Amino acid sequence: MPNDISDLKLGSDVENSSRMLDIAKVTLGVSVLQEVGFKFQNYIIEQNINKEFSQLQNQIDESITNPKVGYLLEVALYYEVSGADQYFITLPKGQLLIPIGLGTEPLDAYAEYIRTPQLKSPNPPSNLVNQSFFYWIFKKDGKLAAKSISTTSYKYFLDVAKSEADRRGLLTNWQQTLPSGRLERIKAANYWNDVSNSRLKLIEDEAKRNEIIKLTKEMEALQAQANELYSSYQKVVEKLAQQQKYYDTLNTISTITNLIGSAIELKEALNKTNNTAVKSSDKSPYPSITSTIEITTEKMTKMGMQKTQIKDTVEIYFKDLRDLNSKIGGIYQDAGVPVPKQPDNIIPVINPKP
Repeated sequence: MPNDISDLKLGSDVENSSRMLDIAKVTLGVSVLQEVGFKFQNYIIEQNINKEFSQLQNQIDESITNPKVGYLLEVALYYEVSGADQYFITLPKGQLLIPIGLGTEPLDAYAEYIRTPQLKSPNPPSNLVNQSFFYWIFKKDGKLAAKSISTTSYKYFLDVAKSEADRRGLLTNWQQTLPSGRLERIKAANYWNDVSNSRLKLIEDEAKRNEIIKLTKEMEALQAQANELYSSYQKVVEKLAQQQKYYDTLNTISTITNLIGSAIELKEALNKTNNTAVKSSDKSPYPSITSTIEITTEKMTKMGMQKTQIKDTVEIYFKDLRDLNSKIGGIYQDAGVPVPKQPDNIIPVINPKP
């Protein structure tokens, strides 16, 4: 199915090694910790981790506002073998989760993620065994579900995503385009054209009729330009909202990272298989959650400035459209020809003051 959001679109080998998860029944936190084989000796830490995982799941749920979009989450895990034992290692301490973000498919999400210069595809340490994998999270029948991109497919996926990121980098002004919500459009000129079709002939004064025709054509041209800008404004607003939700997930993952880090320090985080303590390393191929939060904050600041600039221009167009709207309505009124009530907010006010 070409439009099936659950399709990883990475070929049969990746698909065949994947597992489907019903996150509505087995929560994201339980799924991740079962998959990595962690358990926690400290009940309070375990409860807090479960609480934060629950919040993360809700945030991802709220982020997926379109059924054609999913969310990619990386679970970064390594282990070292020492004699008969193997020790799980988080890189850096406690950082188990790497939030990649939204995309129309896993490749789209990861390629866009690593196109941010500070968020490059990692070069995993050669002295450790890589057990990392991904969850592609999406909505199925309105409820969260997920598919794994397994450890065996990990390197292949990174290589393909890097090639896609490089390809996009060669294209001029490439921008990721996620399916948008329904965009509002101004239809004031459409309203006056409909009115003219039935009522223009009722105006006896030819000069007034000609003036209405002229002003309506002006409104049509202005409306087309205004709608183009207004669409851009709405898309920026939507992207900014997505970045805000991503920022919220980063803060939750930061809390989870700190909790797991505390459990590691206290030797309360264990490998279920052999009860060995989970280790950590300060050296990491991944950007820290703190640096990712800083990068995301910078992006949000730039988007906020862009939003303000477009908004100011859109409001100028809207004011001109309101002036034309009043002029055309005034001519019909002077001619004694009643017109149908206009739809509410036929030319909207952006962010009206309370």
